[in-house]
Amino acid sequence: MVLADTQGTKIHATVKKNLMNRFENKITQGEWRSVENFGLSFAGGKFKPTGHRYKMSFMTQTVVARIDPLSDEPYLSLSRFDSVISENLNPNFLIDIVGQVVNVGAMETIDVNNKPTNKIDVELRDESDVRLTCTLWGSFADQIYAACQDIDVEMVICLLRFAKIKIYNDVRTIANAFNASQLTINPEYGQIVEFKNKLPNDGHALTLLESKPKRELQLANNGEFYAQHVNGTIQDILNSIEVGKVKLICTSYAIDCDWAWYYIACKKCNKKVSKEKSTTNGNAFVTQKQKWQCDTCHAQVTNILARFKTHVKVMDQTGQMKLMFFDSPAVEIVGCTANSLIEGPFDEMEDLENLPAAIRNLVGKTYQLLISIENDNLWNELDTYKVSKVLSKDGTNDDDVTELSHGGDNPTDDSTGDQVTLLLTSSEEASESTTPSSNRSTGDSVVPLDNASATKKLCLDHIKVVNIKQEKLTKGEIIA
Repeated sequence: MVLADTQGTKIHATVKKNLMNRFENKITQGEWRSVENFGLSFAGGKFKPTGHRYKMSFMTQTVVARIDPLSDEPYLSLSRFDSVISENLNPNFLIDIVGQVVNVGAMETIDVNNKPTNKIDVELRDESDVRLTCTLWGSFADQIYAACQDIDVEMVICLLRFAKIKIYNDVRTIANAFNASQLTINPEYGQIVEFKNKLPNDGHALTLLESKPKRELQLANNGEFYAQHVNGTIQDILNSIEVGKVKLICTSYAIDCDWAWYYIACKKCNKKVSKEKSTTNGNAFVTQKQKWQCDTCHAQVTNILARFKTHVKVMDQTGQMKLMFFDSPAVEIVGCTANSLIEGPFDEMEDLENLPAAIRNLVGKTYQLLISIENDNLWNELDTYKVSKVLSKDGTNDDDVTELSHGGDNPTDDSTGDQVTLLLTSSEEASESTTPSSNRSTGDSVVPLDNASATKKLCLDHIKVVNIKQEKLTKGEIIA
C-alpha cells in the first residue's frame, strides 16, 4: 500500500502474508489511520510506487488505530506528458497521469500465462494537446472500453495512478502496473476539474475503432506452442515490464562459477536437501551413512541424486545476460544427467573451477531458448532469468534470425548441403574476434572458451548476426 501524511509525502508500506489477518480489516483505502511501531528499510525493486528513499514494514508490534479525517485530498502527483516523452522521468518509478481519451484502439485478447487477457491501447492528450499512448490490460481495459462506449458521456477523462513507463524502440508509453495501478474515469477531484477546464476547446470527437472479435484459447500442439510466444532479444528481455515468456536466440560465452552447477536433491520430491551434522555413538570404528534432510518435506533421506542448476552467461547482438538451466532443459543441452557427471560421494561440493567437460562444452554454442520473465526479475531486481524450454540446440532453422537481426547484414550462405550455425561476430575481421573484457573475472569465476583470445576488447555495439559454414568454425570464431 501507499500511505500519505498531511504534507502529501507518500511512502510505500508492506504487510507480510503471515500478518495479513491482523491488519487487513484495520486499513481501508481513503481513510486516515495512525501507525506506531513499524520497520524501515531502503526501498528496492525495479518498480517503486513512490520516490521515498525508505519503505515501511508492518510488524507484530505495529499498532494501527482509527482517527478523524485530517484532509480529503487525493494526494495526486500528476506527471506531465512532455516529461514522460522526453525521458525526464525515471521509468523505475510509478507515476500518476491524467488525460483526455481521444482515440481508442480495438480490444484484443492475448494469451498471458496461458490465460486469455483483454488488452487495449488508447491515446490521451493533455491541456497542451500533447499525445501519449496508454496500454491497459485486464479489467482496466474493460473499464476504459465501457466508458468510451457510453454515448451519454461527453468527454472521457482517464486518471491512471501508479502507472508504469514502457520503453520500446526508444518510444515511451504508459501502462497499468499489474493490479497495483488504479484507474478512475471522470473523477471530480479539484485538480482534475482544473485540468478539464484547460483542455483545448476544439470539439475533438472521440474516435473509437471497431472492436476485433475475441479469439478462443486453443490448446497448443507442438507447432502452436512454438508460435504462441514472441521472438525477442536480450535487450527486449532486460527492458521487459511484463511477466511472460520470450523466445531468444543466444550464444553462451561463459559458465558462471560463482554458483554451483548442480544441487543435491531428494529422490522422493526432487527438492533440495541439506546435509545433517554427523553424530557419533561412541564407537569410532562404526561409520554411519551420511543423512540428509529434505528442505521441502523435512524428512531424513539417504537416497539422493544430483540435479542440474547451471548458471550460463549468454550474449546476442543486443547485449548480455545470465540464464539458469534447471534439470530438464540442462539435460537436453548437456546430453546426460548431472548425477552421471559426479565422481565420488556427495559429502563435499566439487571444485567449481574443475568443471566436467560436458559443462565446459556448453560454451560457444548457440541455442534457441524459451526464457521466463518472472515477478522476481521485474520487482526484486533478480538479474538471472530461468530457461523454461530448449527450442533448438544448434541455433534456429526458421526465419527468426532475419527477424531478430534488426536490419543487420545477414549475408546469404551460398553453401550447398552444409549445416549452418548461427553465431555472433563483431564487425571487425575474424582475426579481431575476442572474449568481451567486461565478462572476464580476475578470480577465474567464469569459464571462457578454451583457446579463445582475451587480449582485445569486443565492441558489442557493432555485433551482427551472420551465417558461417559449420566446417570453417574454430573456437576463436565461436566466442566472437
